[in-house]
Amino acid sequence: ELYSRYLDMEEKIQTYVAPDLSGFDKRLELVKTEVEMIEKEMKMVLEEITLVADVAKEMKNDLRGDVRRIEKIVEDTEQRVKNDSREFQTGQIQEFHFGHYPRSQCVVLRDHHTHFFF
Repeated sequence: ELYSRYLDMEEKIQTYVAPDLSGFDKRLELVKTEVEMIEKEMKMVLEEITLVADVAKEMKNDLRGDVRRIEKIVEDTEQRVKNDSREFQTGQIQEFHFGHYPRSQCVVLRDHHTHFFF
């Protein structure tokens, strides 16, 4: 009986046909291709995000600098207005200029007469 079982097994081994896995292999290759495409897209998206973040950081820094310059101009103008106001009230002022405008665009006060220059 052992020999009979051996012959049966031998016959099964000889007649064995491997299953067709070509469809599985094709699907596996397709999945691999899709994963590679997704990885490339993710890399591009991350590069774009980095670029946008860099631009935003640069704009923030530029804006911060602009705000500081404006604050300085406002502080200087406030101080000048205070000083000119004090001088005007005490009658010590000879000329009164507004802001950083060229002289041709300033209002000049002389002896209580107003002159406009354009």
